[in-house]
Amino acid sequence: MLKKVRFKFVALMMSILIAIFIIVGAIITISINANFTRKTDAILNLMLAEESFDMPEQDNMSSFRSFSVKQLKDGDLVITFNDDLFDKTKIIEIFNKALEKDHTLPFDGKIDNIYYKVVETEKGETLMVATDRAIEKQINRFAILRIYLILAFTILFLLLIIWILSYNVTKPIEEILIKQKQFISDASHELKTPIAIISANADAMKSETGDKDNEWLNNIKEQTQRMGVLISDMLELAKMEETNHTLSTVDFSLSSVVRNVALSFDALAFEKQKSITTVIPQKISYKGDEESVKKLTTILIDNALKYATENTEIICTLDNTSHPTLTIYNQTDKIDENLKFKLFERFYRADESRNRSLGGSGLGLSIAKKICDTNKWKIHADIEQNKSLTITVIF
Repeated sequence: MLKKVRFKFVALMMSILIAIFIIVGAIITISINANFTRKTDAILNLMLAEESFDMPEQDNMSSFRSFSVKQLKDGDLVITFNDDLFDKTKIIEIFNKALEKDHTLPFDGKIDNIYYKVVETEKGETLMVATDRAIEKQINRFAILRIYLILAFTILFLLLIIWILSYNVTKPIEEILIKQKQFISDASHELKTPIAIISANADAMKSETGDKDNEWLNNIKEQTQRMGVLISDMLELAKMEETNHTLSTVDFSLSSVVRNVALSFDALAFEKQKSITTVIPQKISYKGDEESVKKLTTILIDNALKYATENTEIICTLDNTSHPTLTIYNQTDKIDENLKFKLFERFYRADESRNRSLGGSGLGLSIAKKICDTNKWKIHADIEQNKSLTITVIF
């Protein structure tokens, strides 16, 4: 349980931090890209301003890798460029590609890493200014990559810090749980003696009075038996939740274990006007804790016998299609489908009055769930048409 709490704490904190880092990374990326766009636009506007004043070629376009193409009225092209990256053939090709897009002047665009603007001059000439921004884009990409790497390493570092802190955060919970388990264990042991004495005194009074049908003594006896079952179940849960609880792992016949447990309930089922049908193939083996399987099967069949309607059958099925799977089916009184999410809660009772009359403690299915969790098995309940309950265990 503490591991789950610690994991949830770490997962929550990391989710918040990752979300914050994603937002920060996105803002930085958008900011860098927006700055790149602004600078590119400023360069092109500067080039247009220089061209509009017919400045000498050596002063044009500052220090940027850029070129300009001016198409005179007679169709001749005046080309200027300031970097060996360009040649006249390539510039003319880019110019023609830009004009082929059939935009209304003025317009701007991009071809590969070449950003350009095309305008009409006061003399009616077509002027294109362009700049190559490949190096700047590469620098921006590396800058963004570095930022994300820094964020990633920061997240890993914070994960380590949060994981260490999670032990301190969950330490009070751990202490409370230890005290709670100890209290349950001690209280259960202390209650056993007075319950046994009360039960023995009730039996003695029956013997002395000779009144075996005494309603008050019968009630005392019935309630002491119920308290005995409850105390035993509480001790079982406390024992299972001990941190040093170990499991034995052996190869055994799963078919034989389930079948023998089911057979042991035949007489009780007959007494309660119910029957148990088993569908168990031969030679299904399993490697795990045999005692856990026995306890689990006993709890589930006992639960089915308690709550199955009279003159119905409990069907116990063992399957080995993908994983060994045990299912216990029984018909029952009207039961809400939403209860399947609460059946494994401690002391939960779908029908309080009926549970008391049957002597249930409300801990049986909780113990079954704990057995499954300890052995890393999967258990779930299905309710069909509010009339039947199927509990499935996947080993």
